[in-house]
Amino acid sequence: MGFSDRKGIWYCVALAVIAIVFLHQYVFLPGDQFSGDLVLFYLSHAELLKESITEYGNFLPLWNPYGFSGMPYYGKANALGFNYLLGPLLLILTPLAALKISLIIGLILSGITMFLLANHLIKNKEAACIAAFVYMFNGYILVSVFHWGWVPYAYAYPLLPLVILCVLRALKEDFLVWSIVAGLLMAVQIHAGTGIIFLYTTIAVNLLLFTHLLGKDFKKRLVKVLIVGCVAYLFTFGIAAIKILPVQEESKLSSRQFSYEESSGRSVPLSGIWNAVIESSFQGFGNPQSLNSKIGVVALILLIFAFAYWRNRYVLYLGAVALVALLISMDTFVQYLVWKWYPGWEGMRYANRGLVLFVFSGALLAGYGFVSFSKWIRNKVSIKESKIPWIFAGIFAVLIIDLLVLGVGPTRYDPSGRFAYGNIDEMVRSNQIMNHIASEPGIFRTHVYETHGIDWGTEFYTVPLQIETIYAYESVWNLEYFNEFLAVSWQNPARFWGILNTKYITSTRPLNISGLKLVKEFPKCDVCFPSIPELTKAYGPYLYENTNVMPRAYMIDKSILVIGKDGDISEPGTAKNLMYSLLFIIDPKQAVILLGGEHIGDYTVEELGRYSVIVLGSGALEQSDIPTLQQFKNAGGVLLPDVVAGEQTISDGQLQHLLGVVENATFTPINDYQIHREDFEHQTIELPSSQGKYLVLSETYDLYPGWKAVTDHHEFPIQRAEGVISALYLDQNTSQITFSYEPKSVKIGIWISALTIVLAGAVLIVRRRKYAKKNDN
Repeated sequence: MGFSDRKGIWYCVALAVIAIVFLHQYVFLPGDQFSGDLVLFYLSHAELLKESITEYGNFLPLWNPYGFSGMPYYGKANALGFNYLLGPLLLILTPLAALKISLIIGLILSGITMFLLANHLIKNKEAACIAAFVYMFNGYILVSVFHWGWVPYAYAYPLLPLVILCVLRALKEDFLVWSIVAGLLMAVQIHAGTGIIFLYTTIAVNLLLFTHLLGKDFKKRLVKVLIVGCVAYLFTFGIAAIKILPVQEESKLSSRQFSYEESSGRSVPLSGIWNAVIESSFQGFGNPQSLNSKIGVVALILLIFAFAYWRNRYVLYLGAVALVALLISMDTFVQYLVWKWYPGWEGMRYANRGLVLFVFSGALLAGYGFVSFSKWIRNKVSIKESKIPWIFAGIFAVLIIDLLVLGVGPTRYDPSGRFAYGNIDEMVRSNQIMNHIASEPGIFRTHVYETHGIDWGTEFYTVPLQIETIYAYESVWNLEYFNEFLAVSWQNPARFWGILNTKYITSTRPLNISGLKLVKEFPKCDVCFPSIPELTKAYGPYLYENTNVMPRAYMIDKSILVIGKDGDISEPGTAKNLMYSLLFIIDPKQAVILLGGEHIGDYTVEELGRYSVIVLGSGALEQSDIPTLQQFKNAGGVLLPDVVAGEQTISDGQLQHLLGVVENATFTPINDYQIHREDFEHQTIELPSSQGKYLVLSETYDLYPGWKAVTDHHEFPIQRAEGVISALYLDQNTSQITFSYEPKSVKIGIWISALTIVLAGAVLIVRRRKYAKKNDN
């Protein structure tokens, strides 16, 4: 496949050396990095994965306790898992070093895999080397991975050429074996932590399958295409089911559904095509550098020469891929059709990411162009065949100058120093305010006051120190938690953040907020990205203690059930609207406020008897429910409004009565030492005498399917409490309860993936034995 002689090996070694020299900071400065998503987003993922492996022996963490008061981890499409590059490195290196080395290895692998594909197609190792170089060092991959820090791209990008190579071989050779391998590789792309490159890979695959239809024996070709496509995609989704199913489940609860306006963001304008995909080499001579997906002027010239082979099926295919890439990346009808009808595209954003297919096809066409140019120059100037290596060396040298010397490197021209390297471990050690918080005893969460959304993450400080926060730098979030609870929380921060067990708040300026008490002003951190104003929030210097903080877990005997139609919190009369209104009135230590169903008829009299107060919203009541409520009231329960007495609205007098009902509540905190985390998905709580009370946890368990609360012989239903946290009614006395996160989507996905892998293994073994017998004969 390209390594049949030493020349191919030496070319790949040369490409690896160039990568190491050009990106030497990633090899020789493993502890240093500039700001970007590698540090602000993915480093905390690697820290969590490393902790899960080393502390709990769990290579598949499903839950992340460190952000958004707890959230699914593996169910997010961009979560880093124990993949083929990062996983082994995490076992022997620090998280940052593992990330940086994995990016270099991914870049080198992308060159090797493109070399293999190009040599298979062009049958010329010099052309394959040029294609590999362009594929490794184009602006798309350098900017995406080494500037923005989109780590998973480095894991999925090298597999794109291999997938196409396998599909090519499936169409010409053993369709079953190579289709399965292609499916396996696409599944690995999904497991790598990004469905983005995978979806673009499927477009390249589909165009290749379509190209194969062109020619004689259409019916025979069509059958082959259908078999190869079906087998490849069936094994893709089968092997990746363990990732796909949890992601689908999480997406239904989250923000990861984009309108066309959001999906088409960062479209490339027609006037900007040159700068986006080619760009002048003179940017290196003092001209402003820009972030682009450039393949460079030299590659463009070679690409033009490639179309001398316009009758070649694969040159036409690559031209089609390049054209489709441009049309998807621009604001065109093709972009809209893909968003509207292509499966999975509703979760895509940033249209210019489609240029990954342009640099893929452009690199291969540059290889074809080298062969065409060599023939042209040989015929034009009458150069001997022995001089061709010098032509190759000259073109290769000019490519290096164009893409590496004058092009955009791992950082752009940056006079402000915003992308200066700094030692991350030193920053964490020097952040005195975060280290003080980490040294405080007990279980609690924190909040950086200047963080109002998903902007400028500080998790690279908090996660290594095992500090839990109520916000997070994430591209996917739970709408009920983020858009509702946290949005409302700014009206009464101490109370609402206290509900989330938020004990400490840091701030860059003095605060005058009821419930927040100044602890201390800490020194500023001079080494913590001082040139980036947005990140100065990470080290205070002001630390406040929340006097309204609630324990991580407690028991209480007073409860308020809110029943009514589901709807927006701003819509009067909905259950959520009433619940949030009560949160401003009722002290959490007086009663737990529970979000119930939509109708009284969903409850038995016995079930209603668990609650001290029932608040009725719109649509909660049928006339036939009056006798049930009469029994509830006769047993000492309180109704708001008292529909049994003919009242239709909640009066001020009734609210005062409500406050009187709950003022003598029995509130019992659970000591932090009674809460035991077994791993990220399991924790056990020891309880005192508890029957007939509610156990309330400052955990978002009820927001996510899969959480269970069990004893040895009994499972307690988890209810929504205090907006977004969890509670369960202890209908029997128990000394401890274990909470476990076991989503059905993961269980089903494991079974599907396992069976698919077994099937793939069986097919490959049978095929191998068949070929062995054939060779023996």
